[in-house]
Amino acid sequence: MIIDADYRFDSCRGFLVLEGVNGAGKSTLLKKIASYLSAQDHLVFETLQPGGTPLGEKIRTIVLGEQKRELLSELFLFAADRAEHVSAVLVPALDQGQIVLCDRYYYSTIAFQGYGRGLPLKQVKQVNQIAIQDLLPDLVILLDLDPEEGLKRTRARTNSDVDSFESEELCFHEKIRKGFLEVADQCAEPVAVIDAQCTEDQVWTKVAPFIDSWLLGVKK
Repeated sequence: MIIDADYRFDSCRGFLVLEGVNGAGKSTLLKKIASYLSAQDHLVFETLQPGGTPLGEKIRTIVLGEQKRELLSELFLFAADRAEHVSAVLVPALDQGQIVLCDRYYYSTIAFQGYGRGLPLKQVKQVNQIAIQDLLPDLVILLDLDPEEGLKRTRARTNSDVDSFESEELCFHEKIRKGFLEVADQCAEPVAVIDAQCTEDQVWTKVAPFIDSWLLGVKK
């Protein structure tokens, strides 16, 4: 469900997810949101998928590495990371009253493995449903960017993780972008679609009203 900044949030747990194609600026925006929330005395927990747990770090090395693997194996590796992350990290942090900011969630698997790899969407969604254990975010911020620009940004980095997905053809990333936009339109969770073609400050100007609206609904 794509929303605007006037959307009214109610009874939120404090779980926000950032999504987008590679190079869209998720990590940078996550740090900006965390700083903004911390300045308002919120307890903030930052995490990511894949990764975020000892098991997840090992899975991250595998799925972002260059070694070829079967498509179903890739799907289940991401699901294993997600199931571990939900149980061991996300739910405990939320139960402790922390605001959780997560770089990627199940939407990425639908976009990458479903739309990008071409696995049946019904199958991908079923696996994800099991992995997330009914834990859905209050708000998803989708940074929408031309994949070609995103790849230019990632290749310009000097200190980023090696990511085998970035070496895929441009058409693969275009399918992913289409997948993200279709998921945003079809899912039940509120999704703010943000044009990420502009500068970091301009992106933040667009995102901040959504954060403020969301905070009004977060349980104290």
